Amino acid sequence: MEIYKNLSLENLPNEEWSDVVGYEGLYQVSNLGRVKSLPRMIEFSDGRKRFFCGKILKSKIVGRGYLHVVLCCGAKTKSEYVHRLVATSFIPNPDKCPQVNHIDGCKTNNHVSNLEWCTNGENTKHAYQTGLREVNMVAARLAHKKRVFQYTKEGKLIATFDSVQEAASLYKYRLSGIARCCRKDKGRKSYMGYIWEYES
Repeated sequence: MEIYKNLSLENLPNEEWSDVVGYEGLYQVSNLGRVKSLPRMIEFSDGRKRFFCGKILKSKIVGRGYLHVVLCCGAKTKSEYVHRLVATSFIPNPDKCPQVNHIDGCKTNNHVSNLEWCTNGENTKHAYQTGLREVNMVAARLAHKKRVFQYTKEGKLIATFDSVQEAASLYKYRLSGIARCCRKDKGRKSYMGYIWEYES
């Protein structure tokens, strides 16, 4: 899902820009949560040179719902979370807190006024207060109550279980392993030699 509809390099109202730490001269991030590449000449390995105009980067939702952009430095590329880029560039962190919290609970609202540095404990507490952690836990419990089908790798149905817990308990397998296979996390198709699927 691409978020920015206005990809113009023109500044938005009250927008300020700062170099992305570690990518100075290559990328900048704004206090509104936009990230742009800067105009520069690129030299390729074969000696060819090409001028690249600066542009607003398209951000995408990954992982647990956070926005990220892909940044390049030389031949290396790295995915970076937008909220951390904003916080690192615009919010002092004298206590060296390791995490960045979205104050309103919206993971795509990366305006500097919506971000704050925090500890892991503070972040977890805030997740409960905003209902984010409760929603995730409820969703997980509902998922574990779904019926589960066990197949051979050839697609033959072996058994049906009322839940992931029941299957894991019977075989002494890891519950998370079966659940990840059912969700097809990262393309996982099998666990312990079997294919596992939720009832659709």
